[in-house]
Amino acid sequence: MSVLLSDEIRKALQSGGPVVALETAVLTQGLPHTLWGEGFGERPPVIESDTPINLAAAKAMTLAVQTAGGIPAWVAVINGSLRIGLSNQEIEELARWLSLRPELPSQ
Repeated sequence: MSVLLSDEIRKALQSGGPVVALETAVLTQGLPHTLWGEGFGERPPVIESDTPINLAAAKAMTLAVQTAGGIPAWVAVINGSLRIGLSNQEIEELARWLSLRPELPSQ
């Protein structure tokens, strides 16, 4: 299996910058792929009303790392390669993946 680093992560590691690994299972399997519902109680401010919970959480996690001065490095296996440092588009695609694959059970 090949390991692919994004340019941002490679530069941060070379310069000794703070990199925080964030695993993508929370996006694909760990959190609901649905909008916040009344049955969940009061919606936290970080969960936008028109964004699925898993994607909203990913955005909040990314922002928390950046606010603390770190560089978020989302990690996933994509097409057989370990990818470290995903783009925002890739994160969104992973967060929506199960809802686009009706043959797989979603939460």
